[in-house]
Amino acid sequence: MKIVIVDNGSRHLKLLGKLCAHYGSVRVVAPDDVEGIGKDEVVVLSGSHAHYVLGSPRFYAHERQLVQSHDGPLIGICAGMELIASVYGGRLGKMPLVSNGRRTIRISDPTLRFSMGGKPTAKVAERHSWAVKDVEEPLIVVATSDAGVEALRHVDRPIVGLQFHPELSPDDGRVIFEWALGQVTNETLSARGA
Repeated sequence: MKIVIVDNGSRHLKLLGKLCAHYGSVRVVAPDDVEGIGKDEVVVLSGSHAHYVLGSPRFYAHERQLVQSHDGPLIGICAGMELIASVYGGRLGKMPLVSNGRRTIRISDPTLRFSMGGKPTAKVAERHSWAVKDVEEPLIVVATSDAGVEALRHVDRPIVGLQFHPELSPDDGRVIFEWALGQVTNETLSARGA
């Protein structure tokens, strides 16, 4: 599997790259260098510590187009999920305090619950100051927390979003990331050497 990480300025890029490398080859591109991405490549939109989705339209212009037109698999993490939700008419909101640390999320999607061994909740690591408050069709909510939407997917296209950081979530986060990869590629996955 070929994975392309679009680096939006994530402080956790090395850890995200290491996580993705368990599943295939990885290359990193800048947000303005997404035009050459092939439909056979899994796109991972990283988080960002410097560019808020609603406040940085020029920074995210190429990625907005990518979300709308890429025919291949796409996963958004943190700001990447916020971008997906925004493109499809979802509502974002600034959190009163930065969410930093472990959070329990409630899983509503039966395929994700199955991947989690039937557990209705998961513990994940977060570091964000914006949240997806709701989504519009064709997106559906997969998991929530008290802060808002924690995971979403597109009903017809291979697109999944995760508000939390799976690269910082050793157990449940890795399982959910593997589920997300399986959803967008239609493959049953197992990390290589993990």
